[in-house]
Amino acid sequence: MTTDTVPRLSLAEPEPRREPTFWERFVREPQAILGTLIVLSLVLAAVLAPVLAPYDQFRPDVRNRRAPPSAEHFLGTDELGRDVLTRMLYGAQISLAVAISAVGLAMAVGTLLGALAGYFGGWVDVVISRIADTFLAIPSLVLTIAMVAALGPGLDKIVIAIAMNSWAGYARLVRGNFIAIKKNEFVEAAQAIGVRPARVIAIHILPNTIAPIFVIAMLSTAGAILTEAGLSYLGIGINAPTPTWGGMLEQGLDYLRTAPHVAFFPGLAILITTLGFNLLGEGLRDILDPKVRKR
Repeated sequence: MTTDTVPRLSLAEPEPRREPTFWERFVREPQAILGTLIVLSLVLAAVLAPVLAPYDQFRPDVRNRRAPPSAEHFLGTDELGRDVLTRMLYGAQISLAVAISAVGLAMAVGTLLGALAGYFGGWVDVVISRIADTFLAIPSLVLTIAMVAALGPGLDKIVIAIAMNSWAGYARLVRGNFIAIKKNEFVEAAQAIGVRPARVIAIHILPNTIAPIFVIAMLSTAGAILTEAGLSYLGIGINAPTPTWGGMLEQGLDYLRTAPHVAFFPGLAILITTLGFNLLGEGLRDILDPKVRKR
């Protein structure tokens, strides 16, 4: 004799779906991984330039001018016989120093002004927004060239010029996020109990805007490297004989037919570096921004 079994209904609530961690999403983003590898390789090459560089960056060798790549000079030599690989390694230091300093300064200025505009609103928002719109309306390269011409040559002047060219983007981003976040209940509760505005901005609102700020910083770093290379290419960047990728590219254009390697390798370095920061920025955007997150 058989008895029918009645299935039991489980009253236990299903376990909530666990949100993937940052690193779990990161390893599923191939462009973020590739961008990270490129950026880390650039950083290591710049930091270890004194160890990796096979020759002196300034020492000419007139007997080996425009020599093609060989076992003695892996990337050849330039018009003065200087080793191209050595100068590219030291040029990476210049590119990174300018890009990181300029992006850091622009991020600090833009975040501060954007936070003030988004939190206080009113005339503060109007003044800061109009100034930001003015900077954004001027073509970036034209504005940077004008500022470099006004400030004069020098590494610090180039950093300031690039930063002043890009702070407005951070300001607009932070302003928009602050306007949206300050309407949340936890912000209104903090304001209701008398928390000072500076503490509300720094503790309650700003941490919720870090992710998009970091993403735009990665993308801006690629732009800063291109801008520094463009200024050096135009002859208003870092003065010779200090090696810069843009300067090496400009000097090598006269020898494209007889010695194409002089311009090709610095141009390739600029391309790969820009690609790396762009890939990293796009990957971080897909990971951190819930609106565009793929998984």
